[in-house]
Amino acid sequence: MNRLEQDIRAALVDVGPGEGGERIARFVFPPGFLGFQGHFPGNPVLPGVCMIQAVLAALTDGASARVSLSRIVSAKWFAPVKPGEELNFVTRETPAGEGKAVVKARVTCGGKRVAELALDVVRDPAGKGTP
Repeated sequence: MNRLEQDIRAALVDVGPGEGGERIARFVFPPGFLGFQGHFPGNPVLPGVCMIQAVLAALTDGASARVSLSRIVSAKWFAPVKPGEELNFVTRETPAGEGKAVVKARVTCGGKRVAELALDVVRDPAGKGTP
């Protein structure tokens, strides 16, 4: 696991089941978070790739299988995220056979829509998936 993945996992405040098979995760990325460095100097904004990695971190929290990103189906960003803001991720995973799944995620901050993501993922039960 690289440092960025470690920092994203460290920003995970809480994760658990939601309604109707959804999974809910809360993240708070502190001002010193690696992803803010250089994005953008003097006006830090959380990079979209960090939100994608946060979805993967939420899916693997407490699970023995590693989850790898296979493909970004769609990614839409609606609002920037500043250091210290609490993000809520609501994900729904739909199995697609042979360890594959489609994950849809809604990201909000203070009730405001931040992002909507659709990802193809692969679960590696041995925990050896691609980083």
